Amino acid sequence: MRGVRRVAAALAGLAGLAGLAGSAACTKSDESPGRPARLLLTDVDADPKGLGGHPGAIFSIDPESGTARAIASFRAFRDPVDVMADEAVPGGMLVLDLCEMGGVGHLWRVSPDGARVEDTPASAHLVDPTAFARAPDGSVWIVDRAAHPADGVAGPAALLRCSPDLRRVDVVASGAPLLGPSDLLFDGDTLWLLDADALRQKVADLSEGALYKVDRTSGRLELAAALKLVSPLSLVPRDAGRLLVVDVNADPIRRERLRGAVYSVDVRGRDPAAAPVELFVRDEAWRDPSSGVVWNGALVVADGSTDPLGLGDDPVGIGFAGKGRGGVYSVDLATRAVRLVCASKEFVNPARLRVVR
Repeated sequence: MRGVRRVAAALAGLAGLAGLAGSAACTKSDESPGRPARLLLTDVDADPKGLGGHPGAIFSIDPESGTARAIASFRAFRDPVDVMADEAVPGGMLVLDLCEMGGVGHLWRVSPDGARVEDTPASAHLVDPTAFARAPDGSVWIVDRAAHPADGVAGPAALLRCSPDLRRVDVVASGAPLLGPSDLLFDGDTLWLLDADALRQKVADLSEGALYKVDRTSGRLELAAALKLVSPLSLVPRDAGRLLVVDVNADPIRRERLRGAVYSVDVRGRDPAAAPVELFVRDEAWRDPSSGVVWNGALVVADGSTDPLGLGDDPVGIGFAGKGRGGVYSVDLATRAVRLVCASKEFVNPARLRVVR
C-alpha cells in the first residue's frame, strides 16, 4: 500500500475502509499581508535531516523552478498534517500534527529559521486533528476526529476554536453530523467545513462526504452539499458560489478503481441533496490527490502516491517509507491541462499544500 494511503486514512478517518482509504483549510494567500507568499507542502513521513524513523517535514515548493526545499523537520513531529503562518512570530509557522492515531495531537510553533520547535497550550485539547484555518479575527479553528472535551476524556469528532494566543480552546460543535472532518476554509466571514465520512450509509459506501456551512456563533452546521464522493479531503475556493473538492479516492469513470480527482461543487442552490457536483479534472498520472490550493492563477495539487521519478511500484508496502514518492502538479484553470511541477527524492508521503505568508 503506497505511502499516502496512510496519511489519507488519517485525514479522512476511514477506519472501516482500510483497504480503500489512501488543505487548515487552504490558507488564504492574503494571510499576514506584507510578507511574501510561500507555497508549503507537508510530508507526514519525510526525513530530510536524517533523524531516523518517519518524523515528517515541511517543504517550500517553487513550481517555477521545480525545486523543493525542506524548511522544518523535528524528532518531535509524528505526522505533520497542516501548516499556517504564526501571526505572533513574523516568518514563523504553526504546524498541526496528528502525532498518534487515537492518541495525542499537537499544535507546534516553529521558529522562522526552522531550527526550533515548541509546543503550544492548544495541544492539550487535541487528539486526532486533521486541519486548521485562521478566522478574520485571528482565532484558529481546528477540526479533530476525536477531541478532548473539558474533562480530558477523548470524545467524538469536534470543531474547535482557539484564541489568537492559542491559550484558550472552546468546543464549537461536537458529535453528529461530524464523523470524519477533513478540511476547513474561511471564505471571507463564511466558514466551510468538509467531512469525508458524513452521510455514509454503510462501511463500504462509495458515495459519501458532505460540505457544511458553519454558524460560528451557535456552532450549528448547515448542510450545503451532499457530495456523494468517496474520500473528499481538501477544499479550494473557486468563485462565487462554487468550490473545488479534492477527493483522494473518487474515480469519475469506474468507482471501483479508486483513483482520485478534483470536483467542482455549486452551493448556490436551495436543495443541498441536489447540489451539482461535477468532475473538474482528473489525470492518468494521479493516484491519490490529497490537497489543492490556488497559486499564481493555477490550481496546484499534491499527490503522495505517484511515481514521477520512476522508482517503481511497491504493491506490498515493504518500501512504505521509500524516498522519492509523490509529486506536485499544476492545473490550468481555463484549459484544465495538468503538468508535473515538482518532485523530489526527499519526498516520502506528501500530503497538504498551503499558501503561507
